[in-house]
Amino acid sequence: MEQDGLRLTDLPTDVLRRIITYLATSDEGATDFAKALSVCKAFNRFSNDREILKVANFDNMDQHYLNDALWDDNGLLTRCATVGNEGARLIIQQIPFLLLGMGQN
Repeated sequence: MEQDGLRLTDLPTDVLRRIITYLATSDEGATDFAKALSVCKAFNRFSNDREILKVANFDNMDQHYLNDALWDDNGLLTRCATVGNEGARLIIQQIPFLLLGMGQN
């Protein structure tokens, strides 16, 4: 059975960018952004959008996604920090302390 109507990915690029930006800046920003990027190619094309990377919110990032982002040289955390995202830079500065804490378990 074929469904009528538009899919989210059929929306114009500027509308999709606004949706992804809203996700990236929400309370669960970077986590929601990371999840959205893995949904489909249409969303993934925003994974290197400098404006979105710069405003992604890392305040409440889910620990699972943070661990993945920490160890990947080209991960979301690194890409965000590279374009000037202060939240991402702060997390990167804390990595040595996080590593020390992991060794104490």
